[in-house]
Amino acid sequence: MRYVAKASTVSAAATVVVLCLLAHVAGAVPINGQQDAVHARYDEAVKVFQSEDQFRSIALFQHVIDELSPDASRLTADLRRVLLRSLCFRAEALLNAEDQTQAVADLRKALVIDPDIDIDRSLSSPRFVALFDEIAAAELGVIRVDVSPPGAQIYLDGKPFGSNTTRRIAPGSHIVRAESQGFRPESHEVTIAAGTVRAVKLQLQPTSPPVAPPPSRQPTVEPVPQPAAPEPLSRDTGSVSSGPPRRVMVRLDGVWGMEGPAWSSSAVFSLYNKNGYADSEYVVQDALGGLGYEVGGWVRVIGPLIVGASRARSTLLFDAHVEYSVPDARPNYSSRSLAADISDITRTINATHVDIGVTGGGPNFEVAVYAGPSRATITQAVITSGVFREDSGHVTLSRALYRDFAIAGQSGWSLGGEAAYLFGKYFGLGASFRYASYNAVLPDVGTAAFPLHAGCLTFGGGGRIRF
Repeated sequence: MRYVAKASTVSAAATVVVLCLLAHVAGAVPINGQQDAVHARYDEAVKVFQSEDQFRSIALFQHVIDELSPDASRLTADLRRVLLRSLCFRAEALLNAEDQTQAVADLRKALVIDPDIDIDRSLSSPRFVALFDEIAAAELGVIRVDVSPPGAQIYLDGKPFGSNTTRRIAPGSHIVRAESQGFRPESHEVTIAAGTVRAVKLQLQPTSPPVAPPPSRQPTVEPVPQPAAPEPLSRDTGSVSSGPPRRVMVRLDGVWGMEGPAWSSSAVFSLYNKNGYADSEYVVQDALGGLGYEVGGWVRVIGPLIVGASRARSTLLFDAHVEYSVPDARPNYSSRSLAADISDITRTINATHVDIGVTGGGPNFEVAVYAGPSRATITQAVITSGVFREDSGHVTLSRALYRDFAIAGQSGWSLGGEAAYLFGKYFGLGASFRYASYNAVLPDVGTAAFPLHAGCLTFGGGGRIRF
């Protein structure tokens, strides 16, 4: 019985050991079904990133990273590449979404997993490339190995160094070893600090030394200039870069202009002389509005600060009430008062606006507000005379005669804003508003000059181009 108990104990212990080994192997990487699911989620995240839906791609890459990160050191080479690419993709998406702090955290995490990774510089934006190089230079060191004879095998911490004799490396102490057939192996311990570049020279000695005294076998370590970046890790699934930061917005809007008593408070008077004095005056009553356009744009200069310019034209229609006092030919009558309501009096404003403001938004949405000086040419239709009709001694105002007065070079100011949505890299739609104000003086009409407050509030929308 005692023998049987011992045998059972040994058998149970062996079973536990086998189960532990199987659990360790199973825990090293996800099973095939899980690997396929990870790849499917990664491929979907890449497609969303290529469509420039930055915020959704960030969430999708997060799922992949959360599933692979807890035990990155035990991943297969294939899943390890997926994890590294996911971190780099998400870092670029975060940078495009103006979250540089989290983008830096993702890059640091990727460099801890594999200090020798690099992004595909031909497909990444210059802004992201600059951030990657900055983080890599600050967090890692660089080692350059020079070995004689040429062609010797180089190992770093027991692993092949690769064909490139220069590579990034984590800070700390490392063992560099070189081997070549017919020569004695040579190794050296070197300490690398973050942000530094070190060169290691290894001189291998033949197994049968020559008659001449051999050179010193003591390797030398010396600082060298910063080397070129290592060869990039290929993104075999492809990538569509978000391109350089968008800095210019161009707009082409159709607008509807409005003006009323609140915007034009001055009456316009005119004197008409025919067969004696005939006094006349008219007052702008209501603004009916009118169509126009605005073409312009702005450029982002520093941070959210923008500077821009635009050319705008608005044609407004007004109603007016006209009153005349004309001589009366009948005895004992000095004058007659005639009145009429006139419609479709026009005012055209051709303006050039200079804008200074701020902008903000995300990868596909942009909002801007701005204000600045304006200069305009205002053309105002002024009633200068009337056509009268007499019927059985009864005189009526048949119609009013107009004359356009153009006033060039009027200075004023404007303020406005716009919101735009971009459907892809460059093109989208937007809406805008602007209020402009000018104080002008009409030329003499009859015997007087007339002050005019020409303010115009416009709303509109149209196409947008951002690059």
